[in-house]
Amino acid sequence: MTGKGKTKSERTGVALSALFSAGVGAGIALLIAVLSSAFLLFVPDPSAFYFPVGLAALYASSAAAGFIMMKKTGVPAAALLPGAAIAGAAAIAGAFVKGSGERPVPLTAALFLLIPAASFLGALIASNKKKKRPSVKRRPQRRR
Repeated sequence: MTGKGKTKSERTGVALSALFSAGVGAGIALLIAVLSSAFLLFVPDPSAFYFPVGLAALYASSAAAGFIMMKKTGVPAAALLPGAAIAGAAAIAGAFVKGSGERPVPLTAALFLLIPAASFLGALIASNKKKKRPSVKRRPQRRR
């Protein structure tokens, strides 16, 4: 390692990739929420499933954002950025929704901390693909 810091354009590229990945992750969360809401209409007590389905949508979208970020940058630690952005957006949105207050605060904080962890897990899944070995081209033996 040379010890040099990243240039401004590299930092900007990582930030733009993080924003793009977080946007795609939020879109996936919205899609999962709409589809699951349509399926929950046929359940006798849909309110019992809102919280688990919402968490599953957040975690799946965060993992997808981490997967995309890993493919764009190649650095697994960079996948924490879109996960943190999704967790922040969910925390801000949750501040405006009045809940029943049944869950204790440490559990809620732990559930929000798992969102960037899911993003990192998505990056690890993206990096686990086997690398293709370049094929060795064999030349026919020349006769002398």
